[in-house]
Amino acid sequence: MHFEVYRDESEENKWRWRLWFGNEENIANPGEGYEHKHECLQNIKLVKQSADAPVYDVDGTRLDTDGELLSITDAELQETITDKVLEGYRK
Repeated sequence: MHFEVYRDESEENKWRWRLWFGNEENIANPGEGYEHKHECLQNIKLVKQSADAPVYDVDGTRLDTDGELLSITDAELQETITDKVLEGYRK
């Protein structure tokens, strides 16, 4: 995945970004343009920092990343993720 920063000529030449999966699938964009490039880069930084943000259904139900109901606590989930990451490093 990678971010691409560009000027949107159709929106008063404002700065925008796209998040690409591979080279062919645009999977995210900010939904707005930015007057200055540094504002666009700041928005990318915020997106990158949100990797651990929880996911909620529109009704407020906590979901896992597969869209299923989360039936374990946050602490249990964090422990499971940590175990999987460490398992990957041990291989």
